[in-house]
Amino acid sequence: MDVFRRCGNCKRRFKIRPQSPSQRFCSRDECQRARRRIWQRERLQSDLDYRENQLRASADWRARNPDYWKVYRRKHPDYVAHNREHQKERRAKVSTSAKMDVSSRVSPLYSGTYVLTAIATRSRAKMNTWIVDLTVLRATAGQFTETLQIDDSCRHV
Repeated sequence: MDVFRRCGNCKRRFKIRPQSPSQRFCSRDECQRARRRIWQRERLQSDLDYRENQLRASADWRARNPDYWKVYRRKHPDYVAHNREHQKERRAKVSTSAKMDVSSRVSPLYSGTYVLTAIATRSRAKMNTWIVDLTVLRATAGQFTETLQIDDSCRHV
């Protein structure tokens, strides 16, 4: 008997392989990439050793390729121009909002549950907030350069 299920990414029906009865994603490349992204996100949040290994591998790659972004920007001027325009837009949005809590960034950002509110909204009333789980993936001593992983299962309040 053939068993079918809806893909967790594209929502199309697919036939489950007998070797993988708990299969949740179809075999399309984009759906397999989505499955791997979900696996990695969950692994980064739950496995400290895996997270540290990924950080170490990333740092090693950056040490071996110190000029990567400089070369990339030189070879892709359209990327630079596009990014510059978007940065101007981002700065314009941020500069119009009041910053009530400007900290000196002395204390580090910790992993945990936070209330997230959009800065640039049409109305200044803080009506739309989300409860999110943040996991700090990298922290550099003396600088505020943490990379955050935001849990997709955010609850809208």
